[in-house]
Amino acid sequence: MNFIPTSFFLDVLMPDLDGFGVHRNVEPSTGPAPVYIFVTAHDAHAIRAFEVHAVDYLLKRMIRSDLPKALVHARQVLEQSRKANRGLEPLLQSLRSLRPLERFVVKDKKRIFFVPVSHVLWIEATGNYACIHTASDSHLLRETLAHLEEKLARHHFIRVRNRPS
Repeated sequence: MNFIPTSFFLDVLMPDLDGFGVHRNVEPSTGPAPVYIFVTAHDAHAIRAFEVHAVDYLLKRMIRSDLPKALVHARQVLEQSRKANRGLEPLLQSLRSLRPLERFVVKDKKRIFFVPVSHVLWIEATGNYACIHTASDSHLLRETLAHLEEKLARHHFIRVRNRPS
């Protein structure tokens, strides 16, 4: 499980990678965007901090008095973001279902790679797994055939069932 922080305290002036560099290098996630509180001894960078959507900017000499208010504000921003995401989730799910599956993500021992749907010749069920077959390889996916069937309907795949005689 990856831990995705929901808030960062960033010092503006640090060696090698300053707070703005950290902000630039945080990977976007599918969850709520993290909130940033910049902390510094100088007020010269406040405008830049708010340009990158910081929720607060604390001066070190005022941190004892301003920190509690900054934390309350950060929590409010996070809660608003979570509420907005909950409201959008049904819409996002419906949009994901409209987008046709273009490739399979295959995890193999030490690597992850993609197999385009156009390279798949046939798929077989193996319990709660599906084995996709291409002209040169076979790959096991941790996904049921029923779930794949929904995703692949637009690619003109059909499901053939073997019925006992």
